[in-house]
Amino acid sequence: MGGMFYTGTRFPTSYSGNYLYTDFRGMLHRIRFAADGSMANEDVIMNYETGGGFVDVNEGPDGALYVLSYYGGINRITPVPGGQALIVSPSDLVIPEGGTQTVMVSLAMPPAVDVWVKVAVQGGDGDLSVVDGASLRFTIENWSVPQFVTLGAAQDADADVEHASFTFTPTQDFPVVTVHARTEEDEVPEEPATDGGIAGDAGSEFDAGTLEDAGTLEDAGTVEDAGTLDDAGTVEDAGTQVDAGAVVDAGSSKDGGTVPVHLEDESGGCSAGATALPGVLAWWLLAGLEWRPRRARRS
Repeated sequence: MGGMFYTGTRFPTSYSGNYLYTDFRGMLHRIRFAADGSMANEDVIMNYETGGGFVDVNEGPDGALYVLSYYGGINRITPVPGGQALIVSPSDLVIPEGGTQTVMVSLAMPPAVDVWVKVAVQGGDGDLSVVDGASLRFTIENWSVPQFVTLGAAQDADADVEHASFTFTPTQDFPVVTVHARTEEDEVPEEPATDGGIAGDAGSEFDAGTLEDAGTLEDAGTVEDAGTLDDAGTVEDAGTQVDAGAVVDAGSSKDGGTVPVHLEDESGGCSAGATALPGVLAWWLLAGLEWRPRRARRS
């Protein structure tokens, strides 16, 4: 049938981590484990074998065990007190930022005199606090009735998880109980925007970025010093039009171009070839005119 691992504080510490389970005959079993995780021992801690019909067991908010019967009954089980003690549950909790959590407190046995319990916080940098129930009173009439302490976490602007301890101190001479709490933050930690970011020293726009020192526009970019337009670009010093380009010094029209050097002038390679052609034709026509008369005289 149903079972659970015990994590409460009402039973002795030897119960911590034990596995408790029911069987339909009406028994509640306890399994203890060895250091290697194997089963060390099994005990029957409750026996209603005559028609118990147990189907499940669970821990209540007061630390007691509640056993459910198939026939409709619920059995509440607490240990025989060896001495007076505070029963505090839970002993470890997470409080959402801006929210609260509740802790239940009761006594293990009837007190001889009234018992006051003071609740105080240690640590947490002020983010964790006691919202309500900082002082509780238990009497012979209400010692077993759980009283409530509300713990809260303040809303802040950072994303740091805060930790604090809440001490439950009785006025009588029995042990103090400590509850550990931490905040659940709702902020997302900020990522650096400079010195390794996308907009600073090693970012995409500045010192090692794509726009400036090692970017696409300036020092090692595509436009200026090592870009496609200036020093090593496609337009000027090592580009396609100027120093090593396709038009000027190493281009297709001037010093290193595709047109023969002897046909180049300052107006460009192609225009130089066009202006030389009329002069050659004129010389050829004049030579023809002079040659014909001489031939005619010989005949």
